[in-house]
Amino acid sequence: MRREWRFATKDFASAYRARRELKELLIENALDDGDVATCELVFGELVTNALKYGQDPVVAAFEAHDRKASLEIEDAGRCFNLTSNEPASLEALGGRGLMIASALAWSLRVDRTAEHCCVRANFALNSPVRPAR
Repeated sequence: MRREWRFATKDFASAYRARRELKELLIENALDDGDVATCELVFGELVTNALKYGQDPVVAAFEAHDRKASLEIEDAGRCFNLTSNEPASLEALGGRGLMIASALAWSLRVDRTAEHCCVRANFALNSPVRPAR
């Protein structure tokens, strides 16, 4: 199963629709409730960060096979270093997206090229993907 979405920065309405589409796709492919909630939450946090701080184009891709899933969010904005970010305060109004993503994903990393920044989250799923009929 693979799905890709493209957004303009600050287009939060499209991101909301994409998050709903991802949730429906995961349910159709028989992922358990915990996997659906985890993937949906991390998708929302990482896409929101890219829309807030990145530059056009913003592309999100989700792929899942067997008991593994990956999410890639790419934009043309400046990259950041995961290890240099200070932990967010639980009382802060913002800044918890990466903390949430790194806590829920099996792995989270940032890759840089000359033109793009790509955040990748990998997940170990509780249930195998069963393609929708």
